[in-house]
Amino acid sequence: TLYGGWLVIIAAAAILVFYLIKGALKLKEAPTGRLVERFNSLERVAHWSAAISFVIMALTGLITLFGKFVLLPVLGYTLFAWLSALAKNLHNFVGPFFILSLLLIIITFIKDNFWSKDDAGWIAAAGGLFTGKHVPSGRFNFGEKSWFWLGVVVLGVIMSITGIIMLFPNFD
Repeated sequence: TLYGGWLVIIAAAAILVFYLIKGALKLKEAPTGRLVERFNSLERVAHWSAAISFVIMALTGLITLFGKFVLLPVLGYTLFAWLSALAKNLHNFVGPFFILSLLLIIITFIKDNFWSKDDAGWIAAAGGLFTGKHVPSGRFNFGEKSWFWLGVVVLGVIMSITGIIMLFPNFD
């Protein structure tokens, strides 16, 4: 709980510092009104099913992990007991949906997320973060590809496996 709490605080602080330094990211020109479909229907369904289930899992996980220290003093025992029971059941029932949506995300997007030599230009320019210049990168840039492999695949699979172990501790 201690290390997880610090990790949450450090991540929130890093996002805040980035926002304070860079500010709101704005368009350079007025919108033209022309729309380009970047993702098809299957890709949107895969993304939003994973995103919604992830947010539910994250919120219920935070309630389970930190609720005793943060929410219990504010809500009291009765309301906190009700909330924590709801969080536990939601977490347990949404978990399998998250695993299925994670598999759908991996199958749907794996073909576009392999690193290539073209990513070197994006890395060298840090994605244009400091210069503001657009760096060509294909469908997904190096940062998005890295997040796919490290955040979605590696962390998603680890969380899914540990979640299954916690759901079925006597499965052997």
